[in-house]
Amino acid sequence: MFLQNYLIMKYNRGTKLIQYEKEQLIGITLAFNDGIIDSRILKEFGFSKDSIENNVNMLRSYYKVKANRNLLTEIDKKYYLEIKDIIYLEKLTKFIKELEKAKITKYSDEINNPIFSEIFSVIETFDSSILMHSKRQIYWDVDSYIHILLRHMKDYQVGIFKDKTPFPYKEKDLKLLIEQVLTSIRKEIEHHFQNTNKIFTRHGKMAVFYNGDHYHLRINEEGKLIQFHIVDNQIHI
Repeated sequence: MFLQNYLIMKYNRGTKLIQYEKEQLIGITLAFNDGIIDSRILKEFGFSKDSIENNVNMLRSYYKVKANRNLLTEIDKKYYLEIKDIIYLEKLTKFIKELEKAKITKYSDEINNPIFSEIFSVIETFDSSILMHSKRQIYWDVDSYIHILLRHMKDYQVGIFKDKTPFPYKEKDLKLLIEQVLTSIRKEIEHHFQNTNKIFTRHGKMAVFYNGDHYHLRINEEGKLIQFHIVDNQIHI
């Protein structure tokens, strides 16, 4: 119930909820109301009765609440497991597609690289989250995460991504680093989205300088971080 109240509070304060937050809120509300919800609430958040029936993220939140309250029936347990499997396969598919972009194929010398299992283990446990709280929130999802992880996390760079500039940090520090860089230009980001719905970007001579390093970043119209990497400082001399 804490998360439900928190999301409602954010919405009432004028915060633009991210899509996954809307899905969480509807899923939690359904769980607390025996699967019933006012159609006006659905409409307020851009959903309809038909659109929520097969929404995987919404169903996951629904069954998670029921599981936490020990209210899962045997049929619920079966469906909850199916939802988890679907999410697992979605992440695995995205991971494989990113490996293909890195030119890792069944004919690649790296196809049996044991690091792949380690990489997917962190992807598997990843959930979308807010990176900067404001009326227009900045967030990342599994697509953002995989993109950054395989291209710029030194221990996880594979294939042609090995030629890209790596972070001098561990994966466990990545989110905190991004949050700190975003916070350093918070007013600029807020001002940008208060005046336009266009992509926010800082590249080249406009790279963000933070803690002795320069960073390129790109945030799409919805507030999703779609690019983030460190820049070779030599180009700024």
